[in-house]
Amino acid sequence: MNYSPIFEQFWATYPRQEGKLDAWNAWRSASHFNTASTIIAGAARYRDNPHRNPQFTKTPARWLESRGWEDGPAEPPRLQQPDPTYKPGWQKRLEYNAQLNQQYQDPGAEFLRSIEQ
Repeated sequence: MNYSPIFEQFWATYPRQEGKLDAWNAWRSASHFNTASTIIAGAARYRDNPHRNPQFTKTPARWLESRGWEDGPAEPPRLQQPDPTYKPGWQKRLEYNAQLNQQYQDPGAEFLRSIEQ
């Protein structure tokens, strides 16, 4: 298959080389929406974005079909702060069992300890 030189430039710029024929078909369709230089510049932005997770990089065809060159930069991942009140299940059960032991302690045991002394 003979691809156009401008498509080959896009292909070399894009961070994931997979599905070249599908990307070529999407490229021909996408070129109706914007100039090649704008699309390639968007691909370079997408490639160079430090917040882009390589594991979730779109295929070139999907990126072109979704007009990825119009997207802004990816946001940094949000880190959730740990809940200070969180306790694992085993710790909750341990505390609950300790409460039950205190609640249902033999009432006569305290009396017996007091007379033994």
